[in-house]
Amino acid sequence: MTLEQLVPSLEVCQQLKAAGFPQDTAMVWFFRSDALNHYSWVSPRTKTSDDENTVAAPTAGELEEWLFAQYPFVTLAFCHDDKGCYVKIGDRGYQKKKSLDALAALVLEVAG
Repeated sequence: MTLEQLVPSLEVCQQLKAAGFPQDTAMVWFFRSDALNHYSWVSPRTKTSDDENTVAAPTAGELEEWLFAQYPFVTLAFCHDDKGCYVKIGDRGYQKKKSLDALAALVLEVAG
């Protein structure tokens, strides 16, 4: 398993940032572009990680912590079946192939 598999995609993380998700996660996406290529990778956060070419890369646990901070007295429910994972908190829920993607979608809805 790679670090990139433990966090949402770069595009989703950029959406989370735009929605106001905290940028103090344990890992970050680095991204660079030149005239021919676009490079991106996940790395643990360091003191030099906070620049315009990084965005927070939250793990499932960090997404859950954020949801619990928004809804401290509500249960976060996971249901796995042949279609993937359904995640629900309160009256909001999402079905995705991976629980990480469902959590990210739910955070985006709550934050937005």
